[in-house]
Amino acid sequence: LPLAKLLRVPKGRRGVFMTVCAFTNTVFIGVPMTEMLFGAEAVRYAYIAFLANCILFWTFGMFWIRRDAQRNAAFFSPGWWKQWITPPMIGLAAGLACILLGWKTPDLPARGMRLLANMVSPLALIYCGMQIGTLKLRALRLDASLAAMCAMRFIVAPALCIGLCLAFAPAGSDPLLLRVLVSQSAMPSMAPNEAISRTTLR
Repeated sequence: LPLAKLLRVPKGRRGVFMTVCAFTNTVFIGVPMTEMLFGAEAVRYAYIAFLANCILFWTFGMFWIRRDAQRNAAFFSPGWWKQWITPPMIGLAAGLACILLGWKTPDLPARGMRLLANMVSPLALIYCGMQIGTLKLRALRLDASLAAMCAMRFIVAPALCIGLCLAFAPAGSDPLLLRVLVSQSAMPSMAPNEAISRTTLR
């Protein structure tokens, strides 16, 4: 918020500015990138980052965006819990339940799920390319707030994550976990951010 005020971001855009700076795309972009960079064994750490990121986005992030449209918005909107019922959250909850209960997926469904999982990375990259292809560079205006968001997402956040990991990581922590957390902190903004901003600020 102080950075938004310093850059004179309009009051109706400060919530969106803060959510873009604070929350990353840990599933659609983060999981495929994690798998490509560190292997399948690192994906479980990406989902740990996703869980924390999702909880904070659907509480603080939604509150910040609602305040752009309504200054006296309540922290929890009516039916806020329904926003948590998403395919990634359902899958994560089911996976945690299976791990805690010691259940193992039968071989045939497991192979089918692995085939679907292997499609995520190429499909995500194709989608990113399609989105980049729709951009009109002439219509893109680089102002101070956009430059600050890019700097926060791709420079400041990873540097801050590295500093926190070096300062507070317990002795003997898995180096793979620390690398995944740093890479996740450098991912683009969360996918629902644009859609929620459009519907909330209409």
